[in-house]
Amino acid sequence: MSNPFATIHSAHLLNGDSGKIKDYYRRWALRYEEDVKNEHYNGPGVIASITHMTCLSYLGKRPEQTRILDAGCGTGLVGSALVERGFRNIDGFDLSEDMGKIAAQTESYKNIWTDIDLSKELSHLPPSPLEHKSYDIIVCCGVFTHGHLEPSALLTLHRFVAKGGFIIVSTRNSYLERHDFEKTSRRLLQQRYFSSALCLPNARYIGEERAHYWIFQVDR
Repeated sequence: MSNPFATIHSAHLLNGDSGKIKDYYRRWALRYEEDVKNEHYNGPGVIASITHMTCLSYLGKRPEQTRILDAGCGTGLVGSALVERGFRNIDGFDLSEDMGKIAAQTESYKNIWTDIDLSKELSHLPPSPLEHKSYDIIVCCGVFTHGHLEPSALLTLHRFVAKGGFIIVSTRNSYLERHDFEKTSRRLLQQRYFSSALCLPNARYIGEERAHYWIFQVDR
């Protein structure tokens, strides 16, 4: 794994296979941050700024009072960006143990859990590694992407947000073109899982491509 662009795009070809994804990130973990930096990955900073705005404008809480879950935390880039904006009460989880270990070294998180697969129902997890309906905001950056996660995982994230809280998600523009994310979002709105959905379209994400950032407010 020496070409950052090729390495990132190879990760998009994993077809959502959890075993392949875990193995890929095991081999990539130590070089991940350098590679995405070389490709001008801006997503973590953008989503942290959106989270800060959402916290102040909608929740009416100070950042340090706000309970955050970083879903698919990787090596902790989002957690570090959140800490820079005053957040302190942050938990994270990832599928990859190797990525999670690096995230823990940032000291941005109170708790980090690994081997958590958002593509599956969570009944297989140990008792209550994550508390249902306990977080004010979930952030999920770079996870709803090619070869990783289907839009239906929005409903899994919904389990962990308190009523009135928010789920903030990034989606590459090309992911939207190839997946039914918008259709899934509309369905969840119609079914009253979410009371509202806002979108920041075509914002900075990575050098080669922009992304949409979504803010869903949980209704139940």
